[in-house]
Amino acid sequence: MPTELERQLKNFQDQLATMPVEYLACHTFGHKTDPATINPHGAVFVIGLVCSRCAMEIDRFRDSYTGRVRSRYWHPRGDYYFRGTGRITPEMQLDIEAAWRDSVNLPPADD
Repeated sequence: MPTELERQLKNFQDQLATMPVEYLACHTFGHKTDPATINPHGAVFVIGLVCSRCAMEIDRFRDSYTGRVRSRYWHPRGDYYFRGTGRITPEMQLDIEAAWRDSVNLPPADD
């Protein structure tokens, strides 16, 4: 009987195999965002960003008094995230990068 970790890794590999290349690029390099909206709400400015690769919508809330910034992420299709895999480990992150490289036909990274 597989362990919980083995089930999580299998779930991760299954999702990784079907993830669109745009999502793999964002998981590897981060989002490529452009400001979409800026709305002042009292002392808080809400900066709306949209990723031009994967369509992730990001709201950044900046407090003009304290300078604190917090973010809220939302994906319109909801399938950007890996579900049921636990926290993404460094090894999983390397698998994501390798899947992106394979999908765009780049040679393996030099170690």
